[in-house]
Amino acid sequence: DDPRDADEVLVRAVAAIATAGVLPDWWKLPAPISSQGWKRLDIVIRNADSLCRGVLVLGLDAPIDELADQLADAAAQPLCRGFAVGRTIFGETARAWFTGEVDDDAAIDVISQRYLRLVRRFADARQATRTQALPALVSING
Repeated sequence: DDPRDADEVLVRAVAAIATAGVLPDWWKLPAPISSQGWKRLDIVIRNADSLCRGVLVLGLDAPIDELADQLADAAAQPLCRGFAVGRTIFGETARAWFTGEVDDDAAIDVISQRYLRLVRRFADARQATRTQALPALVSING
């Protein structure tokens, strides 16, 4: 499958929803696969609604390594403000907890570690993006 196809479907869906007058403060969407997909999504959302606060990336029960990579890519995009994930963090552990394979403390530990892993990956990537932009600002001003 061509990643551009998935990005195209996402961008067209958002454009159609916005054209229909649905303009949420926050879009909760799967992450575009490519940086070009993010750019096109940014154009569609900003042209439709300059007051939109941004995009929160969905996890969609993706494997944690895959989602961590998606969040690192998303963190570089000004339109992306964070993520709203659940099943990737707690799904597998919840199933194990319900069947008695893990106790409360183990479940809490695993879930919190998975969440912190994603938070750190996103925050580190966002910080790296801002740090890379700093020399450009310095050279413009000085």
